[in-house]
Amino acid sequence: MRFTREEIELEPATREQADAAAPLMYDTDPHLFGHFLNGDQELALRYFAAQWRQERSLFSYRHCTVAVARGALLGIELGYDAKTQADVARDTARHAAQILTPEQMAHLREAVSYVHFLVPPVPDDAYYVLHLASAPDARGRGVGARLLAAAFDRARRNGYRVCQLDVASDNPAVRFYGRMGMETLSESRVLPLQGHGIASHYRMVKNL
Repeated sequence: MRFTREEIELEPATREQADAAAPLMYDTDPHLFGHFLNGDQELALRYFAAQWRQERSLFSYRHCTVAVARGALLGIELGYDAKTQADVARDTARHAAQILTPEQMAHLREAVSYVHFLVPPVPDDAYYVLHLASAPDARGRGVGARLLAAAFDRARRNGYRVCQLDVASDNPAVRFYGRMGMETLSESRVLPLQGHGIASHYRMVKNL
């Protein structure tokens, strides 16, 4: 799709964008999310699309800003604070149980149990970016930079002291976040997850 930078608009996400948003969410950490759903990428995309459509989910469209041009979804920025994260976590698990088989749910629970070691808690004064991604055709066009800069501005206006995110240490996006003024605060590695090809993760921060 051809578009100019002037045609790109940032706006609140809608439920109807689920199928286009799902692969973008998955692509932010494919090794980790692939492990969660036992290596089944098709299932992972269905899972993310179903969670996106929910009003109360960690992956809900309600927490997301999108970049669009000519009606096409070019990028997403999905995030929240610690209070929201805690508030919708149980609903997210309930939706998962409706989407997955009992066997798939058991595997998800076991895999997620290690995430507490991989991803530090979100501070009360932080805005946390869970997903930031651009569509393949939009990469290199400044979409991610606009979405993240807008998240910084929105977080600052809403009184957050810092913006934080987690990213796999082998993800090329680490360099992008550095160019956007984010610094690496910590590195976490979990040996059982490394056995499944999941690299250590950086907690990156930007003071607002």
